[in-house]
Amino acid sequence: MSEEVRRRDGKSRSKSKGNVLTHSNLHTHLSGEVLLFLCFSIADVVLTFKLLHHGGHVESNPVAKFFIDSWGPKGMVYFKFVMVAFVFLIVQIIAHKRVETARKLLSFAILAVGAVVAYSAVLYMRAV
Repeated sequence: MSEEVRRRDGKSRSKSKGNVLTHSNLHTHLSGEVLLFLCFSIADVVLTFKLLHHGGHVESNPVAKFFIDSWGPKGMVYFKFVMVAFVFLIVQIIAHKRVETARKLLSFAILAVGAVVAYSAVLYMRAV
């Protein structure tokens, strides 16, 4: 179902079903980024959980803090994974029309969560 199309500049790109990527092609195009984002997101949850149980650490995200205060650590985990699912949903929607835009959005999300993980790791190292 996928065919290769030559652009005017001589470069080729894959085309599938009238410029819309199929579900299986989408996974191939963004699988590395999706895996990296998921790994960083899991590390974020684990480090936040450890910091909260180690004592003294207050969640700096006010929305996450609301969930922690209302439902405890389970609330924090649910909140963070709902946010991960939301990012995946938005990326999937965008990727059906513009894979490169979806890749850039996912790369930004990876950098953002990576920065949070790095900051949390520094806080945890100082706390232990």
